[in-house]
Amino acid sequence: MFNEKERKGILAVIFLIFIIAVITSLRKCTFSNSDNKLISNGESQTISLLELKNKQYKQKYIKYDKKYSRDLYNENDTKSYKIAAFDPNTVTENQLKDMGISHIAASNWIKYLKKGGKFYKKEDLQKIFGLKPDAYEKISPYAIIKSYVKPSKTLDSVSIFKTERNAYQPKKEKEKVLVDINNCTDLDLVELNGIGEKLSVRIIKYRDKLGGFVRIEQLKEVYGLPPETYELIKDQIIIDPKMIKKIRINLADAYILSGFPYIPRREAYQIVNYRSQHGNFRSIDDLKKIRSLDEAFIQKIEPYLDFGE
Repeated sequence: MFNEKERKGILAVIFLIFIIAVITSLRKCTFSNSDNKLISNGESQTISLLELKNKQYKQKYIKYDKKYSRDLYNENDTKSYKIAAFDPNTVTENQLKDMGISHIAASNWIKYLKKGGKFYKKEDLQKIFGLKPDAYEKISPYAIIKSYVKPSKTLDSVSIFKTERNAYQPKKEKEKVLVDINNCTDLDLVELNGIGEKLSVRIIKYRDKLGGFVRIEQLKEVYGLPPETYELIKDQIIIDPKMIKKIRINLADAYILSGFPYIPRREAYQIVNYRSQHGNFRSIDDLKKIRSLDEAFIQKIEPYLDFGE
């Protein structure tokens, strides 16, 4: 196909292409390695710079922190301080600072004294805010406290007099009076032994709700009246039955009947229903015809019923 000369030319071209390909590959590898070295060197330089900055920052921070700590709590400073005998109750702020007490502790110390505070023993110094334990140990041996009498909570002469008077002088009893429970005011009831303003008002309200008392024992039903108070006043109570206000059983509706303390709502409707079916009640005997009403209930409400038309 090809003569000798053409075959040599083709081989030369192929060889040349191969050489070019090898050279190109070698150059790419060389540039890639150099780039990696550059990147590596760049990262190292960046890391080195960050480490240097962090180191400088830490040194600056430590220096600042030491200065700040020394300003606040200079009790631990290696500086030699002038510590001598002193009275914690008369010491000045400058003296405290000369002894190595921090600005905060010295300031709180003086504020405490200006407000009238007193130190009665060395251990009281530990209550000062900002005074570190080692500073307390350092200055406490030099603290000399004058003898002060710690104030105690005692009663004044007036209070003592009042206490003694209440303790030894018996309460004067009220003179015994008779009170008409159905025709009196709350002021009249206060004259009775054991009856105060609140209880007297409560008795009057219950009386008005009932329409009056028919028996002295009904006072026991008043809320808040102690049994012993009832025993004190029962002989001073009189009852006028003419003052009792009665319920007109043939005119009252269920609402009015249920408003009476002794008549529950159910019984009130039973009475009204029976009346509407059988006519008006002429006497207590007609009320007894309602079988659902027991005898005790009827006897209890009988004094308060008016059977008129």
